[in-house]
Amino acid sequence: MSSLLPFLESRAWRGQVIRIAKGPLARHFQRSFGDLLIATGPGGVASVEIKAQRRWTGNLFLEVWSNKNLDNRASHIERGSTPGWLITCRADVIGFHFLDTDTVLFLPLFRLQQWAFGAGDGSGRIYDFVERRQRRYVQRNDSWGRIVPVEVLTREVGIKRAALRQGDLWQDPAGLLR
Repeated sequence: MSSLLPFLESRAWRGQVIRIAKGPLARHFQRSFGDLLIATGPGGVASVEIKAQRRWTGNLFLEVWSNKNLDNRASHIERGSTPGWLITCRADVIGFHFLDTDTVLFLPLFRLQQWAFGAGDGSGRIYDFVERRQRRYVQRNDSWGRIVPVEVLTREVGIKRAALRQGDLWQDPAGLLR
């Protein structure tokens, strides 16, 4: 996040970026609305959830279960299952920061959720992709998601790609915040 913040501040209106990290409501707010609030203009703000990725693969892991927890009945009775960020997050934008290429992909989260789960009578596209357990990082919960090619999401949802220290992010020419 430390290399991403100066980039976002340089593009935010008047450099105003608030990182949601401390305080009594920080945990609840971050879970619901993401990691950052970014000023987009006078009186305008966008909430942004950031996912750091070690390396570029050409795919995005879209988490549908933060903790599926269906391997052991006793564990499930005690803790249940927890939906992933694709279901629970209400940020305006989700950003995937690829550390090896110093590139960030920004997607409008609500549009991504509509694409994933369907809107109105439409069916969701997320089910066209295999559900896989996250095994790249060691963690206590069993996180599951769908691995979707960036090319598909670019075409069907809309992605704004930014190389850090380049471009003009928050003018929103692609209409990602609408």
